[in-house]
Amino acid sequence: MYWWIPILMVIYLTLYLVVPKGILLHEVLQIPFYWMRHIMTPKGPMKERRVNYGEHRHQYYLFFEPRETEETKNTIIIYFHGGCWRFGRPWNFRVNASFFVKRGYRVVLPSHRRPPRFKYDQIKTDIDNMLISVCQLAQEEKMDNFNILLGGMSSGGHLATMMLYDHQVLRSIGLSEKVYSGLFICATPLNLNLLRDHFVLRDFAGPRAGELFQIANPMNYVTQKVKVPILCFHGKKDGMVPFESILPFIKELEGSEVELTFHPIEDGNHMSATQWVYYGGEERKLLDDWLKNLGNPLS
Repeated sequence: MYWWIPILMVIYLTLYLVVPKGILLHEVLQIPFYWMRHIMTPKGPMKERRVNYGEHRHQYYLFFEPRETEETKNTIIIYFHGGCWRFGRPWNFRVNASFFVKRGYRVVLPSHRRPPRFKYDQIKTDIDNMLISVCQLAQEEKMDNFNILLGGMSSGGHLATMMLYDHQVLRSIGLSEKVYSGLFICATPLNLNLLRDHFVLRDFAGPRAGELFQIANPMNYVTQKVKVPILCFHGKKDGMVPFESILPFIKELEGSEVELTFHPIEDGNHMSATQWVYYGGEERKLLDDWLKNLGNPLS
C-alpha cells in the first residue's frame, strides 16, 4: 500500500548527496536533519512560563530562567527563531533557550503575527509591545539594572537587528539604548535589496519598489550610531541568504565604532550558523568567549 515511500526516500537521499551547497534546494533538503538534531539534543532543567502581550494567538512569548538553586545573570536574552518570519513556534526552540539558561541567562523566545496576512509594520508593532512587556516583567522580578542581549537566526536575526537600531520604544518607557548589551546574529538577511525576489520576502515587506520594503531593510539603518558588541555567524555557501548579500552591511560596521566579531563559516550552509547549539566546535567556543567578554553581572 505504501510502496512509494521507499522510492521517495531513495530520491530524497540521492538529492541530499548530489545537490551542491549554495543553492536553495540544498537548504530545503537539510531541514529534516536540522529538526532531528533539535529533537535529539538534550535540554537541561529550567523554569518556563508563557506571557501574552496581546490578544492574537501569536502575540506571546515564552520566558525561561534557571532554577532557584542556580546562579542567574542580570541579563535577559531575547532570541528570535528563524523560519522566513512565518514558520516555527517558540516551543520548537526550547533547545536554544536551554543553551543559554545553562549559562545562567534568562531567555525570551518571542512569537508575533505572521505573513502573508501581517507585514513588517504590524510585526514591528508586536515586537515593540513584546519589548515593553519584557521590561515590565523585569521590573516585576526586581531585576535592577538589567540589560538585554538580542539574538536571532535568519529572519529572527533580522528582527533582532531592527530592534537594536530602533530606540523610540525604549525612550517611550523611560529606558536608554544602553539597556542593550549586545547583538548576535546567525545567517541573517542584512540587506534586503540583495536578496532574490521571492514571495516570502514580498509577503513580509511588500513589493521591492515600495516604501515598506526599505523601512524593513536593515541596510538603511547601519550608519546610525550603535556601539554595542555585535557577533555575526554566516556560512560562505548559504543557499537562503547569500554570503555576498551581507557584506555591504558588514563593511559599514567594520568602518564604525562597533566592536564587531564577524565569523564566516568556510563551506558552511544556512543551518551551519546555529551549529553552536548542537556541537562543541569553533562556533560554540567563539560564542561562549564573546558572552564572557560582555561582562554580564550576576543578579
